[in-house]
Amino acid sequence: MAPRPFLLGSETEFGISCLDPREQNHITNSLRLVGFCPGRPAPECLWDYEGENPLVDLFDSVLDGEREDPDLYSNRALNKPLANGARLYVDGAHPEYSSPEVTDPLELVRYEAAGERIANSCRELSERAMGQPHFAVHKNNSDGKGNSYGYHENYLVEKQTPVRHLMSGMIPHFVTRILYCGAGKVGAEHGRAGCDFQISQRADFFETLAELNTMVRRPLFNTRNEPHVDPERWLRLHVIPGDSTMSQVSTWLKAGTTALILRLIEDDALGEMPVLADPVTAFREVSRDLNLNTPLPLQGGGAMTALEIQHTYLQKVREWSARNPLPGSFSDLIERWQRVLAALDSDPSSLEREVDWIIKRRMISAYLERKGLDWGHPRAKAMDLQYHDVNPAKGLYHTLRARGMVDELLDDAVIDAAIGAPPEDTRAWFRGQCLARFGKAVYGVSWSSVLLDTGQEIRRLPMADPFRGTRTIAEPLFEGVTSPAELVARLEGNA
Repeated sequence: MAPRPFLLGSETEFGISCLDPREQNHITNSLRLVGFCPGRPAPECLWDYEGENPLVDLFDSVLDGEREDPDLYSNRALNKPLANGARLYVDGAHPEYSSPEVTDPLELVRYEAAGERIANSCRELSERAMGQPHFAVHKNNSDGKGNSYGYHENYLVEKQTPVRHLMSGMIPHFVTRILYCGAGKVGAEHGRAGCDFQISQRADFFETLAELNTMVRRPLFNTRNEPHVDPERWLRLHVIPGDSTMSQVSTWLKAGTTALILRLIEDDALGEMPVLADPVTAFREVSRDLNLNTPLPLQGGGAMTALEIQHTYLQKVREWSARNPLPGSFSDLIERWQRVLAALDSDPSSLEREVDWIIKRRMISAYLERKGLDWGHPRAKAMDLQYHDVNPAKGLYHTLRARGMVDELLDDAVIDAAIGAPPEDTRAWFRGQCLARFGKAVYGVSWSSVLLDTGQEIRRLPMADPFRGTRTIAEPLFEGVTSPAELVARLEGNA
């Protein structure tokens, strides 16, 4: 029997700074940046907000607030639906790239990297238009001035999965997975105790265990219930405590381990896991534990280190995977997970080509030693920020990459192909094809719908099932079709 498919995606909020100190309105700058988004076949396409409500949680409570519903002009300025099935838009005061839906964590690495290149293309085009460098764009989570911005993951979960099982199963993972997917950070923020360097960019900013909000009292477990799919069948777990990672290995492990553990919870196969006595405090402690040996108190007594908790997850996943076939890169990912944990046990520095926080710490430490500087020197924080610059000519991660000093999973040609082509095995293919084929006749899109202008009316094509609209299913529908009206007629004939 074929393995049950996974579905996942990510949302990257980019840090943006204007090089002209007189122009530091981040909202205006973000609008300018995304306004230079290249290669859009449907530049007038709207984002369809109908059916979206980020104010409802997994317990059916409703947060006070107004749902987003911008006017047509603002909608077009804020939103840039892309031919690869993704969405580039302005979220608050930041440009944000939401990847298309994918079924494999290695595909997520690919489309997330494509998003970095799209953001950099926006920067390049703005620079050409203005005749000089104007913006710097960073894939990170902190501006160093007390402000944090997000990196969010999304995972499809079967609706009948008890929320309490999701919380008990996932919270210890969110706290401890930063050992291999923390981006690294010089210093501390948000009023936390000072340190030279820590593992996670986000840990200082989390304050509570579970909450619907994502910006005030940030929670380890976000309870938003906005599925973008058939709500009777699925929910979308919205994961917010992760770091934006530059390393392809860190991104792959971050998404893949989380997806696997969620599948065990769905299958009621995870069993009892350690329950942290104070997960929020533990998150900050793990982030500062560069020796990886701090015992984390457990409810009911006893303690475990973050590494011991990760080994427990790995063992459960290995036992489950021995009984269940896995698609795509998941089997290879489990082997890499085991190897990385073993290296963290014996010699973390051996991961200086793979894990972001170790790569960054080695790079900055070597520079400070050469110059006779300490971690409090401003150059350390400047290098931290520059590590995440998406401009290959400026970003320090990209400098290491160009010198062959970091491991990569995908080559440039594979990533570049994802800039304009959607994944073929999810509904993102249908969305992307409509944009590419019909251009200005696409009135609007969302994750779960396409709105086509047939010349007589605007027709909404619902896509509540994320596993329909794939190339295999939908390509025959486009054969010989030259207009939205013909596609609608064919769809109605197949209904």
